[in-house]
Amino acid sequence: MAVPFGLSGDRITPGDYDGDRITDRAVFRPGTGVGWILRSSDGAVSTLPFGLSTDEPVAADHTGDGKTDVAVWREADGSWWVVDQGVRAFFGTAGDQPVAHAYLPA
Repeated sequence: MAVPFGLSGDRITPGDYDGDRITDRAVFRPGTGVGWILRSSDGAVSTLPFGLSTDEPVAADHTGDGKTDVAVWREADGSWWVVDQGVRAFFGTAGDQPVAHAYLPA
C-alpha cells in the first residue's frame, strides 16, 4: 500500500521513532533542516526543526533505548547531533565519518 509522505528532494529516514517495533515513515528536508515523522502508533505527524541544509541525516538507535533517534552528521566539522528525549547531544571532530551501527540486546 502506497502512502504519500514528503516532498521531492526530501531525504528518506525511516525508523522506529515511537518504539512500537514498527517502522515509521520519516523524511529530513535539507532545505529547511526539518524532520517529519509519520508515527505508526497513532498516525500523527510530528516535526522537529533540526540540522542545517548541508547536514546528512543519520537516523538510528544511537542511544540503545530501542527507538530511532533523530540525528544528523555535519561533514564541515565532523560533528554529530543527536536528539534523545528532547536533549540535543553533540560529539565528533573534523575528519570523522558516519558509519552504520546497531545496538544488540544484552
